[in-house]
Amino acid sequence: MKKYIFTAALASALLATSCSDSEGIENVIPNDQKEKISFSLSDGSAQTRAGFTGANTRIIARMQSDDRKGGSPKYTKCSLTAAKNADTSTDAFSAVSYADGNTRYWDDAYGRYSLISVYAVAIPNTTDATKLTYDKVKGDQDTWSTEATPDNTMPWSVTQDQSADGLLASEDLVYSNNIQADNVLGVNGVYRYDFDDT
Repeated sequence: MKKYIFTAALASALLATSCSDSEGIENVIPNDQKEKISFSLSDGSAQTRAGFTGANTRIIARMQSDDRKGGSPKYTKCSLTAAKNADTSTDAFSAVSYADGNTRYWDDAYGRYSLISVYAVAIPNTTDATKLTYDKVKGDQDTWSTEATPDNTMPWSVTQDQSADGLLASEDLVYSNNIQADNVLGVNGVYRYDFDDT
């Protein structure tokens, strides 16, 4: 199992006025006026830490949002796509975007009080959803919800006989660390809505 994807500073990219202070706002503000959670580097572009050079790559992510003011964490899962990057240099990146209409918003978590963590997995250079299915990520929520017993584990099986051509590539996961700490946006690997910069 490898560990090389996702430099993911969760940074807001739209107007600060669109992000609510309270939860449950999804019933009030239409999606086109909400603050999208973006997977981005310091320059604001959504990218992985290392480029997927063979093909587009399917990513399954689970997010946790804690409320800075207290309360139960909220969870969601979503699918993402990392675009193919033909640049094979060590500083190549793949652009990351939401897939399957799975866009997630700060407003639906805890607004600008959200402290968000992200855990993500992918099989490099494939968008085949039959092995890495959406259901592999724990929880049945398509939007943000609480869980009685949170579980960030994911079931994963591999074929006992690994001698077949291409089998390793179809079963070998890459996975993300939790998002990295930043002295501006957050600490301890958790990011918060950045009111001042937006």
